[in-house]
Amino acid sequence: MTLAEYIRIKRLAAGLSQAALAAKLKMSQSSVTQWECGYTAPSAKNLKQLAKALRAPHAQMIPLYFARAIETKLKEKNHQ
Repeated sequence: MTLAEYIRIKRLAAGLSQAALAAKLKMSQSSVTQWECGYTAPSAKNLKQLAKALRAPHAQMIPLYFARAIETKLKEKNHQ
């Protein structure tokens, strides 16, 4: 499971729309959309707030966060 998938699943399980989650985080809905599509990832600070808003264990999100970071770096390296 990717971080993007995890965020979407937890948001839906919490009964939140993207707009409602964005409001809880005091962010734009487009940020949440970009996270769920895998275009971007939340910052480490936002990850903690996101876990709290979704009532999801922060510890479950950390490996997914780092897996995405590694994948992104590998893609960047391969495009050089």
